[in-house]
Amino acid sequence: MEEVDLTESDLGVYLFEENPTPMIIFSRDSLDIKRVNEAATEQYGYTRKEFTNLNVKQIRPREDIPKLMEDIDRTAHQDYTDTYRHLTKEGELLYVKVQAKPLNLNSQNLQLAVLNDITEEVEAKIRSQQAENLANLGWWTYEVKKNQILWSKKLYDIFEVDQQSFEATLE
Repeated sequence: MEEVDLTESDLGVYLFEENPTPMIIFSRDSLDIKRVNEAATEQYGYTRKEFTNLNVKQIRPREDIPKLMEDIDRTAHQDYTDTYRHLTKEGELLYVKVQAKPLNLNSQNLQLAVLNDITEEVEAKIRSQQAENLANLGWWTYEVKKNQILWSKKLYDIFEVDQQSFEATLE
């Protein structure tokens, strides 16, 4: 591994730029993307210049923009984590767990967003739910640590019992 010689003032920039997790910094006021790291350019397919000519609305499906705006307003001045849908330059849909942190640099109202691609996990869950519905199957699981039985919604439907009033037991 190559040793990097940094001054303290360079450390933050280096950690942002070289981080293997995609990250962007955008203006909370205009939603313009101000800076991206290399991992973000690789994941989304944009060059840095293309990325910094976008705003965060442009990497979201159109129908998701109202939730974005609501969340931006709701989370002013606080850290938050949520899952969103993003679009690559080629139009590929990604499910992204966003960890966001407000930044106030040089009197700019900025936001750092760390973007973890969870597309495979989400799509596997969607396929599982679709298969469950198609096969008319339900499932249950026993959580040993909590001594608790959990039923899928479909299992309640199959047994025609109310999810709110019926307590699942091993019996």
